[in-house]
Amino acid sequence: MPVTPFHVGPGSLVKVLLREKFSLTIFAFAQIVIDLQPLAAMLGADIEVHGFTHTYLGATLVGAISGIFGKPLCEQGLRLWNRDMSLSKSHPLWHFPEKISWLIVISSALIGTYSHVLLDCIMHAEIQPFYPLAAENALFGLVEMDELHKLCAYAGLAGFICYFGIGYLLSVTANRQRG
Repeated sequence: MPVTPFHVGPGSLVKVLLREKFSLTIFAFAQIVIDLQPLAAMLGADIEVHGFTHTYLGATLVGAISGIFGKPLCEQGLRLWNRDMSLSKSHPLWHFPEKISWLIVISSALIGTYSHVLLDCIMHAEIQPFYPLAAENALFGLVEMDELHKLCAYAGLAGFICYFGIGYLLSVTANRQRG
């Protein structure tokens, strides 16, 4: 199924590790863009389901395109979130920076597309991640699909709990130091 939320789970763990040096919104945007080819194929386009976009060469191109188009869209989305969400006004944990540097945009988009290809290699035999250099997919079946979905979901849950938990502890510590 294209545009699955499972791919965002591991990205939330990256967000915990890198915090302000990683954009989960750009990462998620890249997840959507890379799956436009499979979506088009499933809607009847005469193209491969997992073709060029699901190679590391294609993922590099998709990552760059995702960064270029995702930066203004994600920054606008963050501005709207911060303006409209009552939680972001009442608690700084729900308020997110609205500007994303180009370095963070490109790195987050590439982490998104490369991790997407990696996870899909485990699930889909027809993916050729190193095309045109090699045709084989050595990762297919490494983990059962149900287990992979669970791992991604658990990663997402753990990532969000850790991100907001650490953020809460940092804000409490900062308030104590000020007070």
